[in-house]
Amino acid sequence: MATNPPPGASLDDLRDHLAEVTIADAVRLRRRLDTAARTRDPARQATELARLAPEVEAATARLAQRRRAVPEIRYPDELPVSQRRDEIAAAVADHQVVIVA
Repeated sequence: MATNPPPGASLDDLRDHLAEVTIADAVRLRRRLDTAARTRDPARQATELARLAPEVEAATARLAQRRRAVPEIRYPDELPVSQRRDEIAAAVADHQVVIVA
């Protein structure tokens, strides 16, 4: 389960949370974190990290919402393919091309 970065999170804390966001958000946020890491002024770095923490939190929440929205896979018994799903899965695993008719 994804957790949000704590208030006043450090550079390492925020980097750790990038594993819990989408690739697009991770690239964007990592770039900004790298810029903050190069900042020599500790006060300015702390200000930038304080700006980034809510963005990392929002990105984490977006991914969690997307994961919750994924529908459950169901195989209704009334469908003919449901009765042969194991056979179809084996055929897909064994062959590059499978035609189900």
